[in-house]
Amino acid sequence: MISKTIASYVKQLDLSDVPEDVVKQAKRLLLDTLSTTVRGKCSEEAEILRQVVPQLGGGGNCTVILENRTYPPPQAALMNAVMAHAYELDDTDRRTFYHAGAPVISAALAAAEDRNASGKQLLEGILAGYEVSVRIADAVNPSHRTRGFHTTGTVGTFGAGIAAAKIFGLSEQEFQYTLGHSGTQAAGLFEFLNDGSMTKRLHPGKAAWNGVFAAQLAEGGMTGPVTILEGRHGFLNVTADKTDPAMLTDRLGEDYRIQRIGIKRHAACRYAHTPIDAALDLQREKSLDVERIRSVNIKMSERNFSQTGKATASTLVAAQLSSPYAVAVALVNRTANIDAYEHGLEDPAVLKLMNKITTEAHEPYGDFSRTATLEVKMKDGTLHEKTAELPKGEPEEPLSEEELLQKVTELMRTGMEQDAISAVVETVGRLEQLDTLRPLMGHFGAMSRMGGI
Repeated sequence: MISKTIASYVKQLDLSDVPEDVVKQAKRLLLDTLSTTVRGKCSEEAEILRQVVPQLGGGGNCTVILENRTYPPPQAALMNAVMAHAYELDDTDRRTFYHAGAPVISAALAAAEDRNASGKQLLEGILAGYEVSVRIADAVNPSHRTRGFHTTGTVGTFGAGIAAAKIFGLSEQEFQYTLGHSGTQAAGLFEFLNDGSMTKRLHPGKAAWNGVFAAQLAEGGMTGPVTILEGRHGFLNVTADKTDPAMLTDRLGEDYRIQRIGIKRHAACRYAHTPIDAALDLQREKSLDVERIRSVNIKMSERNFSQTGKATASTLVAAQLSSPYAVAVALVNRTANIDAYEHGLEDPAVLKLMNKITTEAHEPYGDFSRTATLEVKMKDGTLHEKTAELPKGEPEEPLSEEELLQKVTELMRTGMEQDAISAVVETVGRLEQLDTLRPLMGHFGAMSRMGGI
């Protein structure tokens, strides 16, 4: 039984047995997610949650980043995960279209604070959540995505559930029940592509909430279907036309899926990153005067074309799902950070250039490739061309420690002083040595009132 194999792995997972480079990657992703969550506090979605979530009631001891009150674990996980994903800057797995960090890390933090867990336990929960959920994503994609499911919302629920269950210290049977409860709650549809609505941000939040809740239910004794993954009416068979169940357990505990997670440097859908990278490379090489650009054409894969091919800036979400907008922002501002993205919505230069940009599905790039080619034609007839094959930040071209620190600092400065940022970076670096999360979470909110940091 697949869930039994997974449960056994999660139960036995111990940080002391995990390779050093894998632990380092978990810390990098934690730091990255914390920074995107800090920046996400400024989002409209976060403001809505601050009005709505307290109405749900209930006391708790879990931090919502930069909030002055604590929440129950599911609510804290929900709010942090929405903020982590709010600006399209959270980590991603390009093979499965999955943003694991927002749901998994947000759930793990809430579970760890609720149980006063150690830094080692937090890292074990994060690792378990990534390893199990990315494998589930592997087993159902690309069919899952093609059918219209948002992997971050669906599979993210499993990752959040397993992360919380590991930190709660559940039994193998309870891990199986957690999977069952997670799978039956897993949801998230890509219809937000139609209008750029905020629902996209809700998906990792609800995944985090549902996952924590699933682990709580299992701990309380509620049984869940132990064949939730492979069963006739289970997750694989219901949500995908073509599946690969072997992905769920093949080399589990040996081939660490967390190692293939990419870290973003641009505030856009990952498919828009190669067009952005190509545009930024051209600007560095040619110093293009955007007023002298006659037209731009972007060649891309079929999936990239269908997902980001529209020239639109009707909402921030829509703009972040638009490669024409992304390229316009990059060429005008020589960056595609979140400030440039937001300001571009009202920048005549960006909007004018966006309307000169066309896209096409380029058959040689296949269905799901990230490769993109920019063809920039100037008014004097000069043609500039640039191709980017993989986004910067992928494992094949990772962000350096300096580049990651630059991103973290830029995002955290929106809500924290430099001394606090430096302290967070230092504390994450020695996380496995912490007996409690107070030295870390004390920098982010109400935990600082609960005995200091």
